[in-house]
Amino acid sequence: MDLEYQELHDLVTAVNLAQELEGKVAEDLKTIRETIRELVETDIPLQLQQMGLKKATLEDGTEIKLSSMYFASVKEINKARAYKWLRDNDFGDLIKRKLSVDFGKGDDSVASTTKKTLEKLGLLVSDKEAVNPQTLNGFVREQIREGNNIPREILGVYQKNEAKIKRNDS
Repeated sequence: MDLEYQELHDLVTAVNLAQELEGKVAEDLKTIRETIRELVETDIPLQLQQMGLKKATLEDGTEIKLSSMYFASVKEINKARAYKWLRDNDFGDLIKRKLSVDFGKGDDSVASTTKKTLEKLGLLVSDKEAVNPQTLNGFVREQIREGNNIPREILGVYQKNEAKIKRNDS
């Protein structure tokens, strides 16, 4: 092997080694992030709860505060019941509805008619309802904060506890 090919070989080997190291570091970082998440979302909140505390200050000045966040995600099996509850309780405006129709070339005039008319014409109409996930999360947080009773199971409500840690860097 001549000198130029040896240099090329060495460069490719360096890339391969760097990529292997990058993969290992990425795996380590993922493990570290999972450990941090477990500590701040499970272990520390559980310890604070066992101590009967919502916040604490350590000897070194580090402050720990327990915060709760609520999220919701309606499962497909519960959509009809969830949407009915939202409508029955005057929260129907959270539901966004999208009608979609596929038209062939030259069908522009038909596009301006209503869903009923389209169905009478034999066109396939897609009618989808959805609640934006962020809108639902905000709604759930507001209802819980105000002490209102909502169907948590139907709306897929879950609570995430998290310890917020503020270090004393002095």
